[in-house]
Amino acid sequence: MARAVEGIAIAAFVILVTGLPVMAQDDGAGDADANQRSGSDPPQTPGIEEFIVTSSGQTQALQDASVSVSSFDQEYLEALGAQTIIDVAQFTPNLEIRSPYSNTNPTLFIRGVGLRDFNANSSSSVAVFSDDVYMNSPVGQLSQLFDVEDVQVLRGPQGVLSGRNASAGAIRVLSRRPTGTFNGYTRGTYGRFNQAEIEGALELPLWGDMLSIRSAGVWNHRDPFVNNRCGDQAYANPDRADPFGFVNRVHQQCFTGLTQPNGRLGTTDPVSQGGNGWVVGQKGFVPDKVNDTSNWAARTILRFQPTRNHDFTLKLGYSQNRAQARQLQHLSVSETAGIFQFGGDDSGGYLDHDNTTCFRQGSNRGCVSSPTTGSSNLSNITINGPELGDPYAGDYNYVGDDFVDRAGATLRGDIYMGAFTLETVTSLDWNERDSGVDIDGSPNIGVETELYNTAWQFYEDIRLLWDDGKSFTWEVGGAAMFEKLFVDNIFLLNGGFALSRITQRYTQKTIYWSTYAHGAWAVSEEFNISGGARWNYDSRDFSIIALRGPADLSGFSRIDGTADFAEEDWAGELSLEYKPLEDVTFYGKYSRGWKGPHINGLVFDDEILESGEDPLEPVKPETVNVLEAGFKTQWLDRRLQFNGAGFYYDYDDIQIFQLRNADSGIPVPTLINSNDAELYGVEIEVTARPLEGWAPLGVEGLAVFGSFSWLQGQYKDFSVTRRVGELAGAPAITEDFSGNQLINSPEFSFTGYAAWQFDLDGMGFITPRFDWSFKDRVFFNVDNREHLSQPPLWLFNIRLAYQTPNELVEVAGYVRNLTDEVYRADVINLSRFRGAVLYAIGDPRVYGVSVNLRW
Repeated sequence: MARAVEGIAIAAFVILVTGLPVMAQDDGAGDADANQRSGSDPPQTPGIEEFIVTSSGQTQALQDASVSVSSFDQEYLEALGAQTIIDVAQFTPNLEIRSPYSNTNPTLFIRGVGLRDFNANSSSSVAVFSDDVYMNSPVGQLSQLFDVEDVQVLRGPQGVLSGRNASAGAIRVLSRRPTGTFNGYTRGTYGRFNQAEIEGALELPLWGDMLSIRSAGVWNHRDPFVNNRCGDQAYANPDRADPFGFVNRVHQQCFTGLTQPNGRLGTTDPVSQGGNGWVVGQKGFVPDKVNDTSNWAARTILRFQPTRNHDFTLKLGYSQNRAQARQLQHLSVSETAGIFQFGGDDSGGYLDHDNTTCFRQGSNRGCVSSPTTGSSNLSNITINGPELGDPYAGDYNYVGDDFVDRAGATLRGDIYMGAFTLETVTSLDWNERDSGVDIDGSPNIGVETELYNTAWQFYEDIRLLWDDGKSFTWEVGGAAMFEKLFVDNIFLLNGGFALSRITQRYTQKTIYWSTYAHGAWAVSEEFNISGGARWNYDSRDFSIIALRGPADLSGFSRIDGTADFAEEDWAGELSLEYKPLEDVTFYGKYSRGWKGPHINGLVFDDEILESGEDPLEPVKPETVNVLEAGFKTQWLDRRLQFNGAGFYYDYDDIQIFQLRNADSGIPVPTLINSNDAELYGVEIEVTARPLEGWAPLGVEGLAVFGSFSWLQGQYKDFSVTRRVGELAGAPAITEDFSGNQLINSPEFSFTGYAAWQFDLDGMGFITPRFDWSFKDRVFFNVDNREHLSQPPLWLFNIRLAYQTPNELVEVAGYVRNLTDEVYRADVINLSRFRGAVLYAIGDPRVYGVSVNLRW
């Protein structure tokens, strides 16, 4: 009820803020062009629209920038239904973003480079910027996309102009700023699973041309669509007619209180006996539907332009998420001496029955994870994955909430002094997360977590640019960041031996500062040289207390630790550009990226200290040297745009987040360095408006875009020695991953869209649109096992939109994931600890309708 009231209140606010000006359309506001409505003034060119990148201090046309960029404007984002940058990644070659546990703490990869660390103190190799503010905390990197001017994905090291931890690349999200004109929009969407979204913005001039304001907001809700059988009363009572049927098997797992190796199960047992005390007929102790969406966000930007030479903006924003944490799909699997076997129960005696087939041979009865029946030989069982069963159903004893709050304020100033421009960005950001995650995906207590963290960040960026319109331009500047993070986690763990409880509290203080210089020299009309360097200083102060013991609190071991370290190094780039024709540019580029040291945020085992290892030892900084060559061309009066790039990466000390076994038998997530890795590849982008100016006006609006990439990435020198077993002196196993494919790096990717606008001869416009995405196999672990990967995947979206003649009203219908593909968003390997692999499954097919009103 509270969630519904909250949604209605926010929806009413957005409608009120954005809807009132509709009554004032007769004042001529309807004549505002599309650029005024979007809050930007890009250069107008015939043919293909010119995008602007801000990879340097000064804005630059995409076709003139010596960087590989994918750019998404508001229209593209709306067509994809993109709510966060995760939705953008699916349709961007060489960009992979994973967030399996909840709506926060993503891991980001560009061209196969990133860090698969889901901890609150994770430090990505991909820099994420929101309106030129570096977002260090993972919680702040998945903010909602609404009233956005542009989302830019810059591939390759961006360490000079983008600053901290951009060794893989950078993602820049740019909000629409006020332009001093009256305009706005309201968009409502309704779709499958009762998805309801309301987004809107209103811009007003407050004081002539000097002061203007733009306020925007979004509210999004979707019902849960995954069935939780442990909360479903259909399974609460046994089926007497079919003792070995599906209902009875679920009933025994979820409700009966069976004795298992780790104690008693079941929801109807008293709490004192290990159950949940549920009385049949009453509201379930866990919901019968899970995996919902519920969030909202609001932003106000105030722009003050007292003179033509002064431009100041103040941005205030707040967002909130009140959804459930994601529930995972369970697949039983055991690992012995590196060999995987499927079938049977996990270490807690659980089997996901919708992924199994039951057999009966005389007195032999049972269930196995196999699509065939009649075999009781579990050692020969193979299975492809959770797709064989019901990927949108499971048995979950714990459904936690994923509560996230974010707030921030940013002050930006641009002062123009002849040939000089002074730019400053000052921000203060805060976030808080409280999530409960059932990582084991079963009705047992296997791996259940309560994750709480809060962080605040201060960021300052200042730069001075000089451009007198002649052959040489330069800029110098610096950035500083301070972040304080507090984490309080609780883990309930059971590997089939005994239930243990771990509490973990730590604080981390991060101080970063850098200074840089960058210049560009137009040697002639055809040749241009640019380059620069940045000096980085990165320090960390880490302090942790962890308690570990039995769940009955009978005794605890304690670990106290601190780590204080700092590193400094440089990043740089040098580019050569050759422009033989006005619309043809070739470039060659060398860049060096640097990512500072990082520390494991999941230290909780004192026994690993007794083994002689120091879990608080940070991993070494990673460095990358990149050679890239590319071309950017436009043809046929800019109706055809053809861009491409080839690159080679040489990585040293690439940082990797890997599970390793401690003497206790519990796998300890550990940060390690691979000595070396290399990757190389090719990226091609084609944009075309082939009929513009040639075909009749009513049918000339065909637009086609395609992006292709080929990527080869391998670990060159990477082996890990781990000890297996509970006792000191247990045998050691060395695993050699050299030659394996980098994780999150599909070999082939192919994405794009085709949209065709038809003029209905004064009755408006109708536009069908088709989006596609193909990504080759993606490995989620360094050992490159197929069941720990997503097989090659095609995804398709379709959309049909109608616009009124004045383009102020649009009605559109859409279908996303058209073929209803079941795909793995991520995989978590708990085979050594729980005898199971967990899968985060992507969303099924969704469809709906949206209405957009502009003025």
